[in-house]
Amino acid sequence: MVKTGSRRTRKIASRKIDDSFDLRGATPFGGFNLASDYMTRLGIDRKLLKYFGRWKCKWAVYGMAVILRHVLDGFLLGLGRIYDFEAVEDDPLICAKRGLDKMPDYTLLYKDLERFADLDGIDTLRLIDQGVFRDILAKQCGAVLEVDSTVETLYGSQEGALVGYNPRKPGRPSYHPILCRERKSGFFLRAELRPGDSGSASDAVLFLQRLEPLLPRRGIILTRADKAFASETVMAFHEERPRWGYVLKLKLDRELQVLAYTLSRRRWRRIDDGSEDLVEVASVQIKRQAWSRRRRIVFWRRKNPNNPQGSFWDDLGFNYGAYVTDRDWMEEDVIAFYQQRADIEKAIFDLKDGLGIDKISSEHFLANEAALVLKCMAYNILVRYNHDVLRLARRPLVTTLRRLFLHIPAKLSRSGRRLTLRISELCPWAHEATVFRERIASLA
Repeated sequence: MVKTGSRRTRKIASRKIDDSFDLRGATPFGGFNLASDYMTRLGIDRKLLKYFGRWKCKWAVYGMAVILRHVLDGFLLGLGRIYDFEAVEDDPLICAKRGLDKMPDYTLLYKDLERFADLDGIDTLRLIDQGVFRDILAKQCGAVLEVDSTVETLYGSQEGALVGYNPRKPGRPSYHPILCRERKSGFFLRAELRPGDSGSASDAVLFLQRLEPLLPRRGIILTRADKAFASETVMAFHEERPRWGYVLKLKLDRELQVLAYTLSRRRWRRIDDGSEDLVEVASVQIKRQAWSRRRRIVFWRRKNPNNPQGSFWDDLGFNYGAYVTDRDWMEEDVIAFYQQRADIEKAIFDLKDGLGIDKISSEHFLANEAALVLKCMAYNILVRYNHDVLRLARRPLVTTLRRLFLHIPAKLSRSGRRLTLRISELCPWAHEATVFRERIASLA
C-alpha cells in the first residue's frame, strides 16, 4: 500500500499473462450470424442469384452472386476498402455461412467489380437496393426528400478524378456524388457517383425524376436542399407536380441583401426560438430576373446581444438567411422545417465513417460506382434491420449498431454435423436473441 497524506491508494495491477495463439473457430463477428440470416430472409441472396447468377461461367469457384454477397457482407461489417477483405478470407463464421473453406482473395474482388462496365449492371444493383425499402415507403403517407452532394478527395489515377469544388483539399482531384435520403424512413433512396468537376446540382432534375417511381402514392412529397439546388429548373420541376413541394435555401447575393435591408420595419415579425437572441422573420412575393414566375421568399434575421457583430452590409447588427418555397406555412415553420435538414449531414457522415463511401478502391469509375451502391445498400439493410428486428427507440449510427450487434466475440464449434456459434456471455442482447429470431421468422 502507498500512503498519500492520510488516504491509502492501491497500486495499479499489471499481471503477467502469457499469449497462446491456438484458439480455433474464433470470430469477432458473432452478431453477423443473425444479420446474415435476416439478409437471406429479406431476399438479398435470391435476387443476387437471379440477376447476377450468369455473369460468370458455371464452373467458377466463386460465382458473381457469391462475390457480391461477400462484398456486401464486408461493407456491413466495416471493411471500407477492398484490400481490407484480406482480413476475413479465413474467418470461420463467414466461411461456414457460405459453405466454403475459404472466401475469395481480395484481388478477385477488384477484378469482379470491374465487370460493371456499363450502367445496366449498376441499375440492376440499384433495383436490388430498392427492394430493401420499397414496401416500407409504399405504406408511408408522403415523404421528405433531403438531397445533397459530398466531395470525396482522391489520391490516385482513378477515372473521373477531376479538379472541382473541394473546400478541404483545394486543387485535389475528387469525385462529387449526389445522394437523396428520405427523412421519415431513414433510407438512402439513390446515390450517383459523378466526376469531381460536376456542380452540386448538375442533372438534379434528372436525378429527381429517377426517384419518382420509388415514392409513396399518397401524401405530399417535400424536398429540402441547400442553395446549390435553388435553380429555376428544380423549382419548376416541383411546381409542375401537384403533390410536390419544396423549401430551398437561397444564396444571399447583392439583390437579396438589398431586398432584406430595405424591407420596412412593419414587415418584420419577432419570434421566440427559445434563445436570448432577437430573431425576426418576414416574407415577400417577388419575381427575380432568372425566375419564370413570382415566388415566395422567407427571410430571417438574428441578433445576438452578447455578440452584436452581424452581416458586414447591415449596420443594425443582424445576420440574415433566406429561403424560397411554394408552401404557405408561417415563416417560422418554413425555417424550422429547413433547419431539420442538418440531419442529412449527419447521415452522409455516417456513410463515410461507418461504410467508407469516401474510401475509393478501384481505378475504374463504374467499379467505384458499384461499390458506392453496395455501401448504400448495406446502410439501408442496417436501417431495415433495426426497423424489423432490433426495434431500437432511436436510430443509431452505423458504428454504434455494428459495435453493439455485429462485433460480438464468438467461437464456432462442431458437434457431429451440427455447427454451434458460442457467443460471448457479455453480449448485451443475449436475453433478446430468441425474440430477434422470432421476428426474422415472422417476416413475409
